[in-house]
Amino acid sequence: MNRVSSLGFSSCLATVIAFSAVPFCVLRAQQLPITSGSTVRVSRPDSVGQPFWSTGRVVYASRDRLLMAETEDNPLVRYNEALRLQVRRGERAMTGVGGGIGFLVGAIVGASALTETNREDPDKVSFEPTIVGGAVGALVGALIGSRVRIPRWEEVPLDEGQIAIAPLDESGAQTEFSLSRTVRWTQFDPTAADFQASFEAHAGNLHPTEGIWVRTGTQFGIAIVRVVGREDTYAAYRLRPDVGRSHPSTDGVMLFALTPGGENETDWRFQIAQQSPRRYNATLEYGLLRLEYPGGGIDEWERWFP
Repeated sequence: MNRVSSLGFSSCLATVIAFSAVPFCVLRAQQLPITSGSTVRVSRPDSVGQPFWSTGRVVYASRDRLLMAETEDNPLVRYNEALRLQVRRGERAMTGVGGGIGFLVGAIVGASALTETNREDPDKVSFEPTIVGGAVGALVGALIGSRVRIPRWEEVPLDEGQIAIAPLDESGAQTEFSLSRTVRWTQFDPTAADFQASFEAHAGNLHPTEGIWVRTGTQFGIAIVRVVGREDTYAAYRLRPDVGRSHPSTDGVMLFALTPGGENETDWRFQIAQQSPRRYNATLEYGLLRLEYPGGGIDEWERWFP
């Protein structure tokens, strides 16, 4: 599809991006922390209340259950049970632990040598054997520890029998929403995958404007969501790109806000963030959002998901 872009929009959008320098804070991700092929371990209390860990590979995972393979325990895990769930995130070396143990052992050996030296020559007191012993022990211990690797496990928080997902419409906007200054999405990581997971979880409550949109002819994406505390107001936030370098100063920044523009449900109005309060016409129909500017400039966005 061809896109007719307006110089006015490009200028306004550039201004928004240029002055969006507020540090970004990621609270949590929306995507499932467990996928097919992940290695997990589950702790179910035994008959006397002691934890018992079973480890296996994930065949299927959802927000309320998973199916494990290569496990001696029940392969079906429902999160409404009394259990703990952890996912393996690679391995970690024991370099620091090895270095610490080596230092203690070396220092003890050095202190023993120091005691023997003081017995032979009480007038000559030196802590050099302790220092040297500790340093050598730390080096040897760190080298040994670097070769010892153990799994790194990450706890998966469970909330009321499921892996919790952040509410889609709570961006902090109820107290921070403003079109006159920088507002950014802080509820979770502003990637297409995270927003997609969130839209899937809230599919039954979405307005036709809510979803992931891509500017026609580009890979530039936004997520449009309902603004808490503002009736019929929907904000568009810039997505973090999946390909190429991210832009911490602009990822998640609100670019514009939409409100109904008339009796016809296809008619909308929009206002550019950090610009004058002037509103412009927009139309929404058949998965295409058209933003219209004075002078005939049009910017088109295609609905990508859902």
